Amino acid sequence: MSEPIKIAYVIDTIVTPSAGTEKQLLYLLNGLNRDKVTPYLVCFYQSEWMKTQTFNFPIYYLNLRSFFSPDIFKAYRLFKKLHQQQRFDIVQTFFKDGNMFGTVAAHFAKVPAVVSSRRNIGYWHNKIQISILRFLESRTTHFLANSQAAVDMTIEIEKANKDKFKIIYNGLDLKKFQSTDQTQRENKRNEWKCSNTDIIIGTVANLRPVKRLHTVVEAAKALIPQYQNLKFIFIGEGPDRESLESLISQYNLSEYFLLPGSSQEIPSVLAAFDIALLTSSNESFSNSLIEYMASNLPIAATRVGGNSEAITHNETGLLYELEDKNGLTNSLKFILDNKEKSQSIADKAKEKAFTEYSIEKMILNHEEYYREIV
Repeated sequence: MSEPIKIAYVIDTIVTPSAGTEKQLLYLLNGLNRDKVTPYLVCFYQSEWMKTQTFNFPIYYLNLRSFFSPDIFKAYRLFKKLHQQQRFDIVQTFFKDGNMFGTVAAHFAKVPAVVSSRRNIGYWHNKIQISILRFLESRTTHFLANSQAAVDMTIEIEKANKDKFKIIYNGLDLKKFQSTDQTQRENKRNEWKCSNTDIIIGTVANLRPVKRLHTVVEAAKALIPQYQNLKFIFIGEGPDRESLESLISQYNLSEYFLLPGSSQEIPSVLAAFDIALLTSSNESFSNSLIEYMASNLPIAATRVGGNSEAITHNETGLLYELEDKNGLTNSLKFILDNKEKSQSIADKAKEKAFTEYSIEKMILNHEEYYREIV
């Protein structure tokens, strides 16, 4: 049997295990078959969350806060020493600082392959970062994306070579969504002071501008006079909380909205929903969307990024155009007025989630990809 492939995963840090990229990386680090892959995690620094955890893989900290830190040259030397000790076959990088540092460090350390991850559609890049990433393209042997949308955006913005790309979709631990039951649904609704007859329309998202949650408030204003017992719930926290609460109050909708904060009980939360929303202006490939599908929920989502790769309109969910001011309202009207059709769509979405987006399939796809590279 051949030796396991040694991979150094480079990221700035892991602040929380619940964020999208961090969750996927931790699934990978914990789930890879050790007969096939030996993973190493290389972080710029140790987060408060990481200080409280134990891990079943080696972790190295570079004592670096940013790609532009004066300590970067010490970090390069430390990474080169790590490579001399471990002889990495592949370096895989994440996030903007990790992508920049990891590519340069791997180049100078002479690691054979560099896999640079692209897991969003680039709205956070500034001109300097784009220039650096364009320069580093020739030193990047492979790009790994979690959607075709991320591939297209990277090619457009960074002028990357399309032949270097591979797509592996996100995977989640979907078994958690198989075990939910009526008791969990009722308990969560009781916690929210919602009755069994209430129709809960919910979203799981950070409360920040890119999620466009104000459009949900606008849709609620239009729908509530026409439909009985609607309740809207935002699961998450973020800088938009105050402005959202102000808008809800301005429209006299406070009795119809609940913002209970973040939750670590997503399967139970979604068991209590009747309809799920994803209203973002940018998405590469949303973990929340997979969770909605696995929870057998009718879904209304913006036609952006990887949403249209996970959702086929009118087959596994409803998609509406970002520019359509009435798109969300009309999508919700369709779901509310066509319950049998909407449930059929939700059933197909659940089947697709368990077929295409399991954690097991995601890990297997990575193992095969690494074998191809080596």
